[in-house]
Amino acid sequence: MDIYTRATWLIVAIWFLLCMATLNYNGAFFDEGIYVTGGLRTLEGHGLSDRYLSWFGGSLFWPVLAGVGYELGGIVGARAVVVLVGLVALGAVARAASNLFDSRAGFWAALAFAVNGAFFAMARLAVYDALALAGIAISFWAVTELARKDH
Repeated sequence: MDIYTRATWLIVAIWFLLCMATLNYNGAFFDEGIYVTGGLRTLEGHGLSDRYLSWFGGSLFWPVLAGVGYELGGIVGARAVVVLVGLVALGAVARAASNLFDSRAGFWAALAFAVNGAFFAMARLAVYDALALAGIAISFWAVTELARKDH
């Protein structure tokens, strides 16, 4: 493992620790409350009968994750789940850039992504955006793996 790869994972670790240390910066805002409530009601077996899918595009996957996080640690628990999802997104972007170019590009991509204000804010709020970004980042990484290894 070269120095750029080590530095990349150091950036990812520092980003994760900074996010986790600042999760209790304010109370829940409206969207977080909707997702957590939708997740809790779904876990109780009322997600479909409450017609949450008429509000949420796609599925109840994120609301359920937010509800589980809320059950484990309140709003900070729901936000911790989104930080873990953001960690996956950040790692996948770094690996995809490394696959496309080299470990230096992976380092710079991770650094640029980690200090991006929009990403940092999004990855600390218990809303579905980070899960969508993680899905896109994992897909991008998978495509670069396929192009690199061809199997």
